[in-house]
Amino acid sequence: MNSLTLYDISELYNCVTETNILDGLVSQGLEYTRFIHGSSIKDSKKRDEYLSKPLTNGLKRHLLHRNFVIMANKGHPLGKNNRTVIPSCVVGKIREKYPQEDGSYEGYHDVQVIE
Repeated sequence: MNSLTLYDISELYNCVTETNILDGLVSQGLEYTRFIHGSSIKDSKKRDEYLSKPLTNGLKRHLLHRNFVIMANKGHPLGKNNRTVIPSCVVGKIREKYPQEDGSYEGYHDVQVIE
């Protein structure tokens, strides 16, 4: 049986969150995701600092955004300084699952290129 692609899902549903896809991203284990992401940090001091941070709702949202982009990109991260906008319905569900106490969110940041 073939699995559905994000394109297939977008044809069947108004939003990918109408499926159980976010539950799947959470079940992959946010600690494991953090470890994999942290392992790519070359500076050992920054890596240790990142890996020792408490797993706050803000970090959980970051990791879920990252997992979603990797999944949408067929298992590959976009790479340093490559960004994409995540569908607002996905952002909303992630915020609903892991809310910020004060209700204030950063949102999308475009890459700042220094010349």
